[in-house]
Amino acid sequence: MRDGVISLNNVGVLLNNATDNDVWDVSSQDNGTGFQIAGGSGNTITGNFAAFNSQYGFWLDGSQGNTVSGNEAERNTLAGYYLGCSSKGDFHPLIPCTITTTTGNTVTRNDSHANNYGIALERESIYNQIESNTVSDSFKVDMVDGNGNCIYNTYLDNTYTTKNLPCIQ
Repeated sequence: MRDGVISLNNVGVLLNNATDNDVWDVSSQDNGTGFQIAGGSGNTITGNFAAFNSQYGFWLDGSQGNTVSGNEAERNTLAGYYLGCSSKGDFHPLIPCTITTTTGNTVTRNDSHANNYGIALERESIYNQIESNTVSDSFKVDMVDGNGNCIYNTYLDNTYTTKNLPCIQ
């Protein structure tokens, strides 16, 4: 999918159990979620804009091996970028995703501005790489990992102000 403006939907762009798709240069605004990969793998979401969505700008939900790069998330209610299965934005839920976890994804060179959480990973979202992202002016926390440590996810060269774990870089 390339080029377009999507608004006033539950999900602007949904890749549901989809494999090897490319989405670029799309603006998704005023939806429930801007972009969602649910159960898919090998997809690339690059150079898109997600703003004023009532949940997430970009949501990787029970998916593996996807790349989200060069995107911008602004003023999304729950999080700019969320890796996990909760529609409520829980990053440390009592009952995490156990059927299909969000693993092996790459989130790199993205911008997040004025979301509640900039980049949030739910507990049990593991083996993801979060690299060279810029997160600013989050209303709660810029960078959050619900696993309680950085053993399971890799954080490199991110720019942010606040984080929930000292090991996030």
